[in-house]
Amino acid sequence: WPKARHTKRRLINEQLLTQLSSKMKSGAELRVATDIGDYLRTALLAFRQSNTFDWTATRPPDWRIRPDDWPSTRYEAKAIREGRCCYYLRFNRY
Repeated sequence: WPKARHTKRRLINEQLLTQLSSKMKSGAELRVATDIGDYLRTALLAFRQSNTFDWTATRPPDWRIRPDDWPSTRYEAKAIREGRCCYYLRFNRY
């Protein structure tokens, strides 16, 4: 979502996280991946403001390297081909 006018359409926002947290059980995992640095920042801010999810990363490889149990996608393959970094975020519901 490189255009400023598209920012409001981003899936990860406070409203979605509020809805998800009301439906998810405590301890449930939510996974988010992106190849857009600004979207990564926006998502992390939204999760931090929600106060209902705990980011499980303890070191950079936890979110910079795709876990073995994380399925690859054609969008990820395209990002890698184009030289973009991919980010893999895991959050646990409190």
